[in-house]
Amino acid sequence: MSEKVKVGILGLGKMGILHSALIKMIPQAELVAVHDVNPKLSKYVKNTGIDVKFFPLIDDMFEESDINAVLICTPPFSHLNLGQKCVQRNVDIFVEKPLAESLTSAKRMFSLVQEKDIVHATGFTIAHIPLFKKAKSLLEKKVLGEIYRYNISVYISQVFSKKKGWLFNKEKSGGGVIIDIAS
Repeated sequence: MSEKVKVGILGLGKMGILHSALIKMIPQAELVAVHDVNPKLSKYVKNTGIDVKFFPLIDDMFEESDINAVLICTPPFSHLNLGQKCVQRNVDIFVEKPLAESLTSAKRMFSLVQEKDIVHATGFTIAHIPLFKKAKSLLEKKVLGEIYRYNISVYISQVFSKKKGWLFNKEKSGGGVIIDIAS
């Protein structure tokens, strides 16, 4: 690949900042623009040493930047809308998990990218952890026999007090931490 992939990041929360730093480490990629609805984050981006143009309006980012791909790192309830904007511009998409806040939105997102020749992915990394890869292999080999039912528990220390924000609103997050780490 002789030309670098020009990348934009949508959303500058924890995952957006993380992906900004990771993109800067990939020789074949160039971070050319970042977007967030909070304009105060532009100073934070500059303070982290990421020298890239900040856009508080996504349409301005697409108009002023020659972007080949975006990483959507916003809350799940915004993924479909942002995905539609990317598909309209034939921009490849990586969506930070989960894909959407509902099965209906996820299916719509999938149908959008199927209509075009767009590279698309969702960031579920658990499947790549060696322990989970081994468990999958053993289940496929039926080492435990045929699995008809299972029970799983996840203990999160954050449940001892009332939480606020989009992650704890099922309509916006799709189920909070359960959909985030269990998908």
